Amino acid sequence: MTSHAVLKWCQDTGVGCHSIPPVKPLQNAFVERFNRRLRDEYLNEPIFGNLAEAGKIVENWSIDYNT
Repeated sequence: MTSHAVLKWCQDTGVGCHSIPPVKPLQNAFVERFNRRLRDEYLNEPIFGNLAEAGKIVENWSIDYNT
């Protein structure tokens, strides 16, 4: 439903809507770099005791990454 609303808004306002093909990661290099660093620096290392612990560690990693 959301994609239909976005497409209708694009048509109504004349805004172009372009998607990035899933096999073209270089077209979205910033997100791909972030995903790679998140995997390498965070998700491949620790073992989490529960979801709350994982969330806190992700939050701390995010603060460090963004600063």
